[in-house]
Amino acid sequence: MSDISDNNNYIKKIPPMPDLTAKVFDFMRNNRNPIEDLTQELANHKEIEENILKLANSSYFSFGQEIKSVQKAIMFLGMMRTKNIIVALSVADMYCRNNYKKLYEHSLMCGIASKILAERCKTINPDDALAIGFLHDIGKTILYDNMEEDIDKYKNSLDSDVIEIENNQFQTNHCTVGSMLLKKWRMPNIVIDCIKYHHTPTLSALPGICGLFYIADAITSEGNFEDKLGNMPARLGLSPFDPKSINLMAKTKADSLMEIVGLK
Repeated sequence: MSDISDNNNYIKKIPPMPDLTAKVFDFMRNNRNPIEDLTQELANHKEIEENILKLANSSYFSFGQEIKSVQKAIMFLGMMRTKNIIVALSVADMYCRNNYKKLYEHSLMCGIASKILAERCKTINPDDALAIGFLHDIGKTILYDNMEEDIDKYKNSLDSDVIEIENNQFQTNHCTVGSMLLKKWRMPNIVIDCIKYHHTPTLSALPGICGLFYIADAITSEGNFEDKLGNMPARLGLSPFDPKSINLMAKTKADSLMEIVGLK
């Protein structure tokens, strides 16, 4: 097993933000015509361009008309939703190159569940919640890539003991590494905070918002989550609360999205 106990070692292993993702963030911050600029940029990323068109024309969004151009697709989807789609498609390689499809599916489910919960408790913009929920486990793609043995035990571990397991094995955990990644990518502080504390929301300066991702992660993970949730849903005003229906909805939508873009 590699000696990777120092978090500084992980900084060297953190990849730069995918080029297209970096550009879409820049377009949204600095450009007067972000749709036009993004349309031109997508011409250099044919696979993602094609998948955006597939999604825009799918029953998942149900716009009610055929969308033939990516510029029109972005207009219908909106820049915020298009940004989230690009983030999900751009980082897919980080998951799929080492067969983390199970983790990718869980991440999609968590993002969708986070959006559903955000629409109900109104603590955060639902589109932002979707993006944060999707990225919550991104640190695992870096942490587990350093392993030389027993990788399946860790890369597929979504249970409540995963933080303890990681701390014992690596002297760090995916929450810390994920927050380091997103800090390097210059993501907003709220995103970094939510990723860092999604297993320990009471330690965050934003416990209510982090609690949302704690719940979304729990109800889209494997195993019994009833005890883990405790009174967290009630604290966020999620009453009545039916986690099984949210899990099923998130699973159905995640399967649909993965099938549309060829990851299922």
